[in-house]
Amino acid sequence: MTDAVKLGYDIESKQRTIDVGGWEDTTEGVLSPLPEGRFWVSEVILKPRVKFASFQEVKPSAIAHFHELALRDCFIAQSVKTKVTVDQPKI
Repeated sequence: MTDAVKLGYDIESKQRTIDVGGWEDTTEGVLSPLPEGRFWVSEVILKPRVKFASFQEVKPSAIAHFHELALRDCFIAQSVKTKVTVDQPKI
């Protein structure tokens, strides 16, 4: 999931001529019980840390917007019934 959203993020930022210098993500999953006693991953929480080229200053609101667009356009995130969220991106 992380790699698919990262790909969308790269596309969104490149369309705006912003160079992503690095990407790290700590992803967490939430297990929830099903009635028959099994469990399923009900939520995935992405916690990205993004680095940009040193000469670029990118507003936090723009970073959050890139994540929204990347998640919206992510085929995998839109194809699962698991809730996918992005925590406030860190720079």
